Amino acid sequence: MKTNFWKDKRVCVTGGAGFLGSTITSKLRGLGCGELIVPRSRDFDLRINESIKKLYFETRPQIVVHLAAVVG
Repeated sequence: MKTNFWKDKRVCVTGGAGFLGSTITSKLRGLGCGELIVPRSRDFDLRINESIKKLYFETRPQIVVHLAAVVG
């Protein structure tokens, strides 16, 4: 029996709007990911502990793929 691990999962991809992250989110959509959460730095500053807690509380992800970085 073949199962799809990503099917119907709520996945948070930090850095999901960036170069690598956008490729990953596209792939996850193709694998049937139920809900993709791509937090933006203007909404959640991942350098601040309280902001991370707020992100987790508001979105309740089952899986976190951490790709966020300071670039430029």
